[in-house]
Amino acid sequence: MIAEELVLLTYQTDGRPLLAPEPLGFVSTAGVLSELAVRNRIDMRNGNIRVLDAAATGDGELDDVLSTLAGETAPIGVLEWFNRLYSAQRAQRLLDRLISRGTLSMRTTMLRNKRYPEADPSLRLEIRGRIDLALGGEPPSRRTAALLALLSACELAMGLFPNADGGRIAAIIEKDWVGEAVRYHFQRSRRVALRSAINMD
Repeated sequence: MIAEELVLLTYQTDGRPLLAPEPLGFVSTAGVLSELAVRNRIDMRNGNIRVLDAAATGDGELDDVLSTLAGETAPIGVLEWFNRLYSAQRAQRLLDRLISRGTLSMRTTMLRNKRYPEADPSLRLEIRGRIDLALGGEPPSRRTAALLALLSACELAMGLFPNADGGRIAAIIEKDWVGEAVRYHFQRSRRVALRSAINMD
């Protein structure tokens, strides 16, 4: 699932996070929406999320979000849905999945911080291999493009793939509406934080 792959890449192999808990929770939700979009369960029209197929997927994370989306009859914008669907626990549930599959492990530091070091590198290598091929010019799958769009939106793409061409990344992700919404959210959050800092001076 895109959300699981995204969470995996937001942690370094030694288990240290690249994102703070709140933005990680936000992009985890975005990853679920991306998965539903790739599966043709939802799309966006006129800035609003539209449910195309509300049938259960068999995955609890996806079905919880899908049923919430399907239960709303009034049109609601993408960013408003992000706020409604945000769950501080989602990223932890996704981490727990990766632990249960043996991809990650969990340890507690002396300061009682949790770390999630890699136990099996195969999934990370497979994901990076797909993205490297796409960055090298091969046509990406929708799943790979969606994942790269989210990594780019939270400004991790160039750090994880430092030799990538920015123009190639832009070409791959240009039609991904979930990634664009995440990018806008982070940009707006920075503007709000900057205005707050200025007002405090």
